[in-house]
Amino acid sequence: MIDDKLKQLFIDIKLDCLELILAKDVSISDLSYQLGISNKDFYNRMKSTEQDFSFYLKMYYILLKWR
Repeated sequence: MIDDKLKQLFIDIKLDCLELILAKDVSISDLSYQLGISNKDFYNRMKSTEQDFSFYLKMYYILLKWR
């Protein structure tokens, strides 16, 4: 049960990140820089099926503060 809730939370945060990127017209280069990774690493992490919760939480925090 907890596992299902964590999976859903991960999916929700990932989707929120994508929506914030679009809504705030965020440059991937700028976002990658803020995350401390290259553009290539950013795209690879976004494509990955691995659930890197810390990556998405950090991105979510940055995007919420994005102006």
